[in-house]
Amino acid sequence: MIFSMTPIHPIALIPALPLLAAILTAILGARILGPRSHWPVMVATAGSFLLSLGLLLQGFQSAPDEHDHSTTSETVSLWT
Repeated sequence: MIFSMTPIHPIALIPALPLLAAILTAILGARILGPRSHWPVMVATAGSFLLSLGLLLQGFQSAPDEHDHSTTSETVSLWT
């Protein structure tokens, strides 16, 4: 089986959303999208920004206190 059913980590969507929108815009082009060809890329870029902002805020919320000397880390394997 080539594809597994594991969920996609949000960090993988940050570069993938604008890339997929650019591919979609290139495929559909001006014939189908017309003067609205910029919308898929703009929406995907905004979504990518919101995802990155959400992950940044999540990192700030899970940061240890200044009195807590323990550390936490998470290893995310994206393409292996």
